[in-house]
Amino acid sequence: MKKYLFTGISRRKIVPVRHFIGFPPQLNKSSKNDERKMLPLPSILIIEWDGKRAFLYRFLDEETACGDTWHQTLEDAFSQVDFEYPGMAEGDWEEIPGDFSNSIVDAVDYIFKKRSDE
Repeated sequence: MKKYLFTGISRRKIVPVRHFIGFPPQLNKSSKNDERKMLPLPSILIIEWDGKRAFLYRFLDEETACGDTWHQTLEDAFSQVDFEYPGMAEGDWEEIPGDFSNSIVDAVDYIFKKRSDE
């Protein structure tokens, strides 16, 4: 069964890493221009852990994904969090209760509903 952990982050925090859609200019052979699209800064981070691998998801809101990365271990995912958002790996992470074993979408819905109820 998959386990989902999440935490909110301050979008005002200085973020040393930004995510893009598309290739960087030096790898884009069809154009010399930078045609990448910068993804927005996330408001929540979610780690999905199935006991074998971890995915780190970043979301602005229920509809807007801000990037995702695959990691071999849960510790690697937290190391990536600490690299991208210094100090957040030790932040207030919550486990999502219940069975969201098939869908990150259900996990995202749960998180944003919980945040709107607070």
